[in-house]
Amino acid sequence: MIPGVEADIGQDPKNLNERGYSHIMNFRSSGGLDYLEKAIECFSQAIMLTPDSHPEKPPHLTNLGVSYTDRFRRLGEMNDLEKSIEYLSRAVALTPQGHPDMPLRSANLGTSYTDRYRRLGEVEDLKRSIEYNSRAVASTPEGHPDMPR
Repeated sequence: MIPGVEADIGQDPKNLNERGYSHIMNFRSSGGLDYLEKAIECFSQAIMLTPDSHPEKPPHLTNLGVSYTDRFRRLGEMNDLEKSIEYLSRAVALTPQGHPDMPLRSANLGTSYTDRYRRLGEVEDLKRSIEYNSRAVASTPEGHPDMPR
């Protein structure tokens, strides 16, 4: 074995994240919950193996948060929505201002707050949804294809 090289490539955070992404895409095309569970497992492991200071930590957190959003929308379990907000909040907090992925990460978090507002009717969740979605719009460059014309 070469020093500094992972003995099991399956424990490499990048590899785990890519496998998780493949599982989430399979879930979205087939609807099979087993794919979603595998995605959550892969993303969770990638997060555990990635230090907060690493630039790939926010994308891993985002993928896990969005996966929990998908599971909440499928099964309706509030715990999944709470986890979604937790991981998406961490992703936003670790993303530097001006980063090109900040608009999408803010929008994802805003969407989770919208889902929680729809379920619980708490005005504070609606305010947070508006706040994060407004941040998403404000941080999206002019002329970006995701901006309305």
